[in-house]
Amino acid sequence: MLHTIGESHAWRMYEQLIPLEQIHYYEGVTLKRVGRDENADLHNWVAAINLQSTDALIFVFGEIDIRVWARVHETQRGRDPTLFLVEWANAYLAKIKTSPANGARLFVQAIIPPGTEAAIHAKGKTWPVVGSDADRAWYTALANTALEASCREAGLGYLDVYKRHLGPDGMINPTYTDDGVHLNTPTLLRELLIEQGLL
Repeated sequence: MLHTIGESHAWRMYEQLIPLEQIHYYEGVTLKRVGRDENADLHNWVAAINLQSTDALIFVFGEIDIRVWARVHETQRGRDPTLFLVEWANAYLAKIKTSPANGARLFVQAIIPPGTEAAIHAKGKTWPVVGSDADRAWYTALANTALEASCREAGLGYLDVYKRHLGPDGMINPTYTDDGVHLNTPTLLRELLIEQGLL
């Protein structure tokens, strides 16, 4: 059985592919938050699923970190994104690796390409966007490079939805989003899950 866990990207696309009871949604939760040493939320949430060794669980966090917090950490807190995004990714994956998964297969979904600020706010959405489109494209590429490398080292599966939905400008290909933030068609995701033996 396939499960997903995460913020809105863990259900907005997956609800078209798997039953809702297999989607474990935690609104507004960031990758950085669940990766903190002192934060037990992720372990508690995974334990509550009661996974079996025949199951698979996909972790879907990170879009909010890029859209809202990366620029804040760079400009207001004076941190280098090439360092803190790697730190966030490593802490997140360390927490995933020690999750009480009962032998289930664990996968990390890449952070989807960012939407342009114009597209996100075009239909009256009030989701916060911090930093330029170019900033967020760069942050996303950095974070996904770190996630992919760390997944390989940790023996975790990596679902590269990023490259499959990337436009030539480093932003999400507008074909695949209605609101500038979420994917709107499961076609490429379904292909990826089939390739990984998850569907």
